[in-house]
Amino acid sequence: MQPRFSWRLDAGSRNQQQTAYRILISKSLDKLSGHKGDIWDSGKIGSDASHLIKFTGKPLEACQIYWWKVQIWHEDHVSDWSVPVSWETGIFGEASWRGNWIAAPDSMLQGIQAFEDGSIPLGKWVWPDLHSRVYLRKSFKTRSDMEIKQAVIQVQCDNEFEFFLNGSLIPINAAQGWIQAGAVDISGLVAAGHNDIAIKAYQTADPARFSAALRFGLKVIYPNGDEQHILSDEGCKVGLLTEFYRETEPDNWQTADIADDRSWDPGFIVNPRLICQDIHPRLTKHSLYMRKDFQLEGQIASARAYVTARGLYEFHLNGQKLGKGLLYPGISEKYQYYQVFDIKDWLQKGSNTAAFISGNGWYNRSVMANVTALKNEINAQIVVTLTDGRSFCIVTDSTWKVHESPIIDNDLHFGERYDARLELRGWNQADFDASLWNNAIHSASSGAELKLKSQPFEDVEIEMELKAVQIDQPAQGVHVFDFGQNASGRCRLHLKAAQPGEIILIKYGEMLNEEGFVVDGPYNDVYYPSDDEIHGKSPYMKKNSDCYISRGDDVEDWEPRFTYTGFRYVQISGYSGIIDSATVIHRVFNTNAAVNGRFECGNELLNNIWKAAAWTFRSNLHYGPTDCPTREKSFWNGDIAAFIPTACWYSDVYSLMSEWTEGGRKLNYDPVAWEDEILVLPWTLYNYYKDMKVLEDNYEKMTLLMDSRIGKMERGLYFGDDVNYCGDHCSVEQVPKAFFNSAYSIHSLDLIAQIAAVLGQEEDERKYRFTHNQMVEAFNREFMGNSYYEKSMGALLMPLVYGLLNEEKKRTVLKNLEKELVRHSFHPTTGFVCTPFLLPVLTEGGFLETAWKTAVQTTYPSWGYMLSTGATTLTESWKGHEIATNLAPSMNHYAFGSIGQWFFECLAGIKLNKGNPGFKHFMMKPYLPAELEWVKCTYESIYGEIESSWRKFDNIVEWTVVIPWNTRADIYLPCNNTLEILESGKPLLEAAGIEYVGIREDRCLLRIGSGRYVFVMGVENGHV
Repeated sequence: MQPRFSWRLDAGSRNQQQTAYRILISKSLDKLSGHKGDIWDSGKIGSDASHLIKFTGKPLEACQIYWWKVQIWHEDHVSDWSVPVSWETGIFGEASWRGNWIAAPDSMLQGIQAFEDGSIPLGKWVWPDLHSRVYLRKSFKTRSDMEIKQAVIQVQCDNEFEFFLNGSLIPINAAQGWIQAGAVDISGLVAAGHNDIAIKAYQTADPARFSAALRFGLKVIYPNGDEQHILSDEGCKVGLLTEFYRETEPDNWQTADIADDRSWDPGFIVNPRLICQDIHPRLTKHSLYMRKDFQLEGQIASARAYVTARGLYEFHLNGQKLGKGLLYPGISEKYQYYQVFDIKDWLQKGSNTAAFISGNGWYNRSVMANVTALKNEINAQIVVTLTDGRSFCIVTDSTWKVHESPIIDNDLHFGERYDARLELRGWNQADFDASLWNNAIHSASSGAELKLKSQPFEDVEIEMELKAVQIDQPAQGVHVFDFGQNASGRCRLHLKAAQPGEIILIKYGEMLNEEGFVVDGPYNDVYYPSDDEIHGKSPYMKKNSDCYISRGDDVEDWEPRFTYTGFRYVQISGYSGIIDSATVIHRVFNTNAAVNGRFECGNELLNNIWKAAAWTFRSNLHYGPTDCPTREKSFWNGDIAAFIPTACWYSDVYSLMSEWTEGGRKLNYDPVAWEDEILVLPWTLYNYYKDMKVLEDNYEKMTLLMDSRIGKMERGLYFGDDVNYCGDHCSVEQVPKAFFNSAYSIHSLDLIAQIAAVLGQEEDERKYRFTHNQMVEAFNREFMGNSYYEKSMGALLMPLVYGLLNEEKKRTVLKNLEKELVRHSFHPTTGFVCTPFLLPVLTEGGFLETAWKTAVQTTYPSWGYMLSTGATTLTESWKGHEIATNLAPSMNHYAFGSIGQWFFECLAGIKLNKGNPGFKHFMMKPYLPAELEWVKCTYESIYGEIESSWRKFDNIVEWTVVIPWNTRADIYLPCNNTLEILESGKPLLEAAGIEYVGIREDRCLLRIGSGRYVFVMGVENGHV
C-alpha cells in the first residue's frame, strides 16, 4: 500500500518555485496539530516535486482514517503548514472481506410467475441477445430404419411465436396472455432422417413481458415403443437476424442451410448469443429487495458499510437511500469495485435495518454479443466501532431476507418496467414485518471472480435537472416534452390523478419526426417497417423506453433506478392525469469529473461547437467512456483514443481514464487505431498528468500488441489483413486500408519506443525504434513515390502527423492538404482518427486562414452544418440530424469534438512541451485568425490554473497570461519587435521576472515563471 500526495499553491508573486517540502502523517488529528507525524515524517526534502509524492512511512492499517499536512520552502522562505486533511484506507485483500455473496433462492424466483409443466418433456428456456425477437433453428435426425408411429410438439413462449417444421408453418393455438400450447400432433410432418425446426418468437403489447423466451419439446414415438425427445437446449442456433442494422426479414430463413460461422445471411451460430437455462431468464434477472434487521446499543465512534454487487444496487439504511452515486458499483473487466459509506449519522439506538434493491446493469446486459441472465447478487459488510472500543460486523449471509421488488424488469438498453401496485411501503424500515420473506442463499455464483477494489474514481451523479421548454400533443393521449438539450440521464415523473393500473409508456428520443412524435432511431434494435403490435414487436419492447404502472394515488412520483439513456424529448402515452411542466423532469447525470478547461471566444459558432462537445462528452461518461448513451452504450476504445487530448483539456479525467484503460470494460474490437488505445490513452494521460504508473500498468499489454504486429509484417509494413477495418471512421473520404494500418502502426511503434524510454526499458526502446525507422523507410517506398497519398485528407494528414516524411515531402504534402481544403470549399472530409489533427496541422503549417474557414464552415460536411440540423450534441456523422430514421448514426457521439484540441492548443496557444509532462515546463503560442476578435481560456493543470486570454484593438493585441506556482513556460508573443511590446505597462525588456530568449519563428520568445502577465503589442495585419 503506497498512497501518493500532491499539493499546490496560488501563484502569488512572480517566479515562485518550491525548493523543499516536509510531509507529516498521523492517525491522530491532535498529534498532527502538534506537528507530530507518528506514521510518517518525511523530514525536509530538497526538491521542487509537488505531485504524486510516494508514501514511505510505517505500514498502514486497513479501514483506518489518517491525517496529513505539508509545509514547503521557496527560496529562503518557509510556508505555514497546510490545513490538515483526512484520508482513509480500504479493505486490504479478499481475505479481509467477511461478507458473502447472497442471492434469491430458485424457488422464490420461480414463484414470481409459475409456468406449468408440459404434457411431454420440455427443454430449457432459450432467449436471444436482443430481448424482443428471436429466430431459432435446431436440426435433428429420426431413425431411417423404422417408421414414425406418432410425433407431438409442445411449445411455451413468452409470448408469441410461429413454429416451422421443414419449412411448413405448424398451427398451434394460443393461451391467454402468453403462449402455452398443449401438445400438438404433427405425425406425418416429421420426416425420416433429417429435419429442421425453425421458430420465430416475439413480444406483443404487454409491458410485463420483457423477453421473447421460449422452450419446447418434440416427442417422436416409434412402433417398438422407443421414444426420441428433441428439446430446446444448448444445441439450438440463434440467428443474427435481430441486429439493428436490418430492416427486412431474410427470405427462406426457416430452411436455409445452417452454418457455424458469423455470416450475416442467414447468419445462424451456435449458442454465444443465446441464454439457455432451467429458469425463465426474466425471473433470474428480476430486481430484488434484500434487508437485515440488527440491534445497536452503545455510543458509536465510527461506522462504515462496504458494499458491492454483481449487477447494480441501491443501499438503504433505516429508510434512507445512502450515497449520491448512481449505478453502483459500476463495471470493470478486472476488478469488483466496492463502495464505502460513512453510516454513523444514519444509525440509531435499538432497531436498525440495512436494505438493498438490486438491478442488472452491465452484469446482465443484453446487447453487442453480450447476453446474460444471471441472478442479482449482493455482498456487504457493516463495521461499527463503539466509543468503549468494542466493534462488531454485520455481513451478508443466509439470515438476510429477500423479496421481489416492483421493478418487473430492468436493462441498461431496454429501460425499466415498474409496477407501483407491487410496492411494499416501508420495506426498508426497521418496523416493517419481513417474517414471510424468503431467506437469501449463499451464491455459488456463475459470475467471474474479480479482484475486490475500492472505487478509485468519481461517482456517477445527478448533474442538473432540466425542465421542459415546450410541451406538445401530437395525438390524443400522447404528450411530447422538449427539454431543449440532448443529454444522458433519465426522467422523473410527477403524476397527478393517474388511474389505478394505468400503463404509462415513457419513450425517450433525440429527434422528432414530421408529425411531432419521438423518432425510434437511431438506437432502435430490430423493428421492421412491416411490424405491428399484433404480429411484430411490442411498443414496450423498444430500446430506451420505460414503463410505469400506476397505483392510482392522488400524487405519484417515480424515476427509474437502473437504466439511463440520451434524450432531448420524452413522449408520454397512456396517462390520463394532469399534464404540466412538473410532470416530467430530465435528470441529467454522468461521472462527476471536475471541469478543468474553459474556452470561449468572439465567434458564436465556435462557442456553440465547444458547448455541444462538452455536453456530448459528459453524456458518455458512466464508469468509462462510451460511444453514445443511446444505441450501443458500448466502451469503444477507438472513439476515446481520438478524443482523449480534448477530454484532458476539458475535464479532470485521470482517475476514471487511467482505471478504465488498465482494467475497465471494453468492447473487444481489433481494428488498427482501436486496439492502439492501449498505447494512446496511457501516453496521453502521462503527458497531461505526469504519472508513470499508467504506463507501468499497461506496458505488458502494449508490448504484446506491437510484438504481434511486428510478427505479421509484409514488405516491412503491417497491412492489417488479419483484423477488421474501421480506418478513419465516419470520414467522407476513407483512407485506404493498407495505407491507414501501416501509417498508424508506425505511429504506435513511435509511441511504444518513447514509453520504453520513459520506463527505462532500454533494450525495448532500441528494438522498437529500429523497427519504427525500418517501417518509415518501407512506407515511403510503398506509398509515397506516387499519388496514392493524395486520395483523401486523412491520407495526407497521417504522414504529416506521424513524422513519416522528410522535409521536402512534408512541404509538398502540406501544400496538397491545403489544396484539398480549397478544392472542397473548406469542408473537412476526415473521420474520427484524422480530424483531431486537421486544423492544428494547417495552423502550425502556415495555413491559419484555411483552418479558420474550415472551422467556421456551415454547410455539409462541417461542425456548423451538424449544429444547423438541430443537434445540441455532436453526432457520429457529419450529417447531424439530417438522417432521422431508425438506422441513422448516433446523435450523441463525441469523437468530432476533438476540434477542442485546436481551441486550446492553437487559438489559446496552451501546449505541452515535448519531454516535459504535466505542465511543469510548457509553452504558450496563440494563433490569431483575422476574423476572430478575442479568446478567453483557462486550464486547471496539476500545478494550478493556466490562463491565456487575448483581445484585439485594431492592430493592438492585449494578451493576459497566468502561469501556476512552481512551473515555467516558454511564451511565443505574436510580435517580433520587442520595442513594440509592453508588459503590465512597462517596456518588455524592463519588466520584472521575464527572460528574453530571442526571436523564434518570427515571434519574441520569452521564458517566465509563475504569476500574472499582461502583454500589449502591435500585430501586423491583425493576425499571426
